[in-house]
Amino acid sequence: MFIKSISIRKLFGLFDYNLDFKDEINIITAPNGYGKTICLKIIHSLFTYDYLYYFSLDFSEIIFETESGTLKISKDFLEREVNKKKRFTQHRALDDDFFYSETHIIIDNDENEENDENYKPFHLRFNFEGYEYVLSESKFKRQLTVILSEISNLRKAGRNEWVNIKTREISGFEQLLKELDLTKPIRNFLPEWLGDFSADHTSYLIQDQRLLKRINKSPNKNLNSYVQAIDTYAKELKNHLIQSSLDFSVISQDLDSTFPQRLLSKDNSSKNVSKQQIVEELNKVQSNRESLKKFDILPKNTSVDSLITAKNIDDIYVSVLNLYLNDTKLKLQKFDDIYKKINLFSNILNTKLSFKKIKIDSEKGFYFVRQIEGDANNEKEHVLNLSQLSSGEQHQVVLIYELIFNTKEHSIVLIDEPEISLHVVWQEQFLDDLKMITEMNNAKAIIATHSPQIIGDYWDLVIDLEEIRKIGI
Repeated sequence: MFIKSISIRKLFGLFDYNLDFKDEINIITAPNGYGKTICLKIIHSLFTYDYLYYFSLDFSEIIFETESGTLKISKDFLEREVNKKKRFTQHRALDDDFFYSETHIIIDNDENEENDENYKPFHLRFNFEGYEYVLSESKFKRQLTVILSEISNLRKAGRNEWVNIKTREISGFEQLLKELDLTKPIRNFLPEWLGDFSADHTSYLIQDQRLLKRINKSPNKNLNSYVQAIDTYAKELKNHLIQSSLDFSVISQDLDSTFPQRLLSKDNSSKNVSKQQIVEELNKVQSNRESLKKFDILPKNTSVDSLITAKNIDDIYVSVLNLYLNDTKLKLQKFDDIYKKINLFSNILNTKLSFKKIKIDSEKGFYFVRQIEGDANNEKEHVLNLSQLSSGEQHQVVLIYELIFNTKEHSIVLIDEPEISLHVVWQEQFLDDLKMITEMNNAKAIIATHSPQIIGDYWDLVIDLEEIRKIGI
């Protein structure tokens, strides 16, 4: 399910935007300060249950229109009950965290807020097709406190701080929401209709700062630790290759253990299969193997399938070879997804990098070699450290990797300023690359960009916030 449109009212107290999303790729552009990155974060926060972002954002109303209906999120202040005794009675009678006012709206009861006569309860109000839910920041943080308390290494260190007792790292709610997958436990305390609405969408946000990834701090250190994203993704790809090999091994073991029984079964019929068809299918399987070997997905051993011809196949072997072919196809299917992604990843990068080439390796994940003039056979690889790539090259590798390997099928990919550190030619090629990737992953994309080179000939996909602002004035 994809978002049809978003309407934002009084963003920063200034802007009213109506954004209509029609195509597989949508481009949001505007001068600095108009909130194009904010638009991406508004979408991502809803589908990751990061309501703290909405509490910190200056707006009055956001309306999401989707195929399943329209969700409205509004910010408002509610008057507290004057009679504290009455409120206390209602609070105790119904729940330890909230009570129902006379208008049946869920209100939080925080002791610190109770003692502040100037405090006005601040809420997010969610409306969807006749349903309503009202949530305050204090209640949401209390629910997060319960969730985080169940994570064994975390202990509360302050009103909005948590300490990891193993690493001594101190984090806030916002940071933990980004680093931990809390979507399932958060969804559990929301109304079913609201939890389902966000669960029906999957979003992945690629932010403008892409080259560094934060990691847990070492014990007794007070500084944040970061690693190069390109190093992390090389290791991730290695793990993908390992997992696909494990999946291949599991199905191979299952099929091999039952091969004799299935061979002798009455259901194993090969009456309509000719020897020539057997040979043709063997050649296709061998070609598939060679493609997988090119990326070190399969070991580079030698197969003799290509040596088999129709002439040296006896009739008694047709059924055996036919079952062997069917089993082999099922086994190799376990590599279909990883091969498709690696092939596109390599093709895109190798058309862009100058004097360098990406290599896929089951031990390293991926690495790069320098191509030396006059070394046409490339007999000796000049292996580069990943850090030896330029900033622009690293941005390209990280961006393409995230788009191909980290986005799920049917997801919404949100990309903030893809042009960062990219050469103008690479910027001009980006949307063509993105279209291939979104088609492969069956995903949609929304981009926030300043770059006319990124947009290129695709101005029909553009949503210009400055123009919307001028029309509204």
